[in-house]
Amino acid sequence: MQYTKVYYLGTCDTCKRIFDDLSLDRSLNNFIDLKKQMPEKVEILSWFDKSELDPIAFINKRSRQLKGKDLDYSKMNKSEIVDLLLSHYSIIARPVFVFEDDVVPGNSKKSVEKVREKLSS
Repeated sequence: MQYTKVYYLGTCDTCKRIFDDLSLDRSLNNFIDLKKQMPEKVEILSWFDKSELDPIAFINKRSRQLKGKDLDYSKMNKSEIVDLLLSHYSIIARPVFVFEDDVVPGNSKKSVEKVREKLSS
């Protein structure tokens, strides 16, 4: 299965390592640098609908933009999570692989393995 889009941060060494590990070419049109182009609100909502994950999984909780903010993600609704994600590109867990039937965010081993499996099917 092929991804339709990949959102990443061009300066993120972890993203680069994952792309190299998966033998992916970042120069393709469907690779979108979050620093240059943020997704629309409706697109992020579609990520939530396609993914089996809780919308909280799309939040990069290690983002410097969230340091010092005492946020209780469990009490946030989808709209509030989208607004949080759109407030700064570093808050989106990356990379975000968008497939026809699924969306896989983040750089955990589990996420990378899921992307690897989807790419090989």
